Amino acid sequence: LDNRTNAEAGGLDDSADVEVEYGIFGFDIAAGSATPLSGDLMYVFDNQSVTTVIGSTRGIAGKCIEVRKNGAGTLQAYVYFSPDTAGIADV
Repeated sequence: LDNRTNAEAGGLDDSADVEVEYGIFGFDIAAGSATPLSGDLMYVFDNQSVTTVIGSTRGIAGKCIEVRKNGAGTLQAYVYFSPDTAGIADV
């Protein structure tokens, strides 16, 4: 959320509503990432990909539950998003 003064919402406290969903979602595995194992921490790479590589600007996406190919043959990680994994420190 961009809450700066020149942002669309004007930078005021509580000036935006955000809808959050928890569950298991499939994301592409970013190029250069190792194939994750079940239970591995996944990090946000971009708006459609996750990675196993820790980066200084990458937040924790969640835990890998399963890895499989989608209908197009792309390898995807199914990641569990929840408040349970959001606060886990990097190890």
